[in-house]
Amino acid sequence: MRTRMERIETALASAVRGTFLAEYVAPERAVRVAEFGGVGATGALVNLLVLLALADGDGILLPALAAFLAGVLWTYGLNRLVTFDFDGGALERVPHYVGVYAVGYVIYAGFLTVGLALALPAWLSGLAATGVGGVWNYWGSERIA
Repeated sequence: MRTRMERIETALASAVRGTFLAEYVAPERAVRVAEFGGVGATGALVNLLVLLALADGDGILLPALAAFLAGVLWTYGLNRLVTFDFDGGALERVPHYVGVYAVGYVIYAGFLTVGLALALPAWLSGLAATGVGGVWNYWGSERIA
């Protein structure tokens, strides 16, 4: 018996089959990428809310670390439920997932720094950094975590 989520995913994949995207990517993968992006957006919101709740003006690094970890753990849980069919125990996979996202953060920070050093607008540097870091996070979540 299929779950409600499986029925939604099947319907979305069928919709993708009727578009130009199907020429470039398997419809099931397109759905997975969209799910990953949606989960990531909620993780960014969790990160921001925790940062705003903890930042007190005396320093940003510890609140930012707590916010980053909260966002990563949030997306780990949602990605287990929505995006990926993870095998194995949930707690055993957490260090791998956090490791993937830690590398993703370094990639993000590096691209952001380079973009700003090239005098690109902050929004463009941030967008590029988010895109490259997000691709790493997706690949790492699928392959490593």
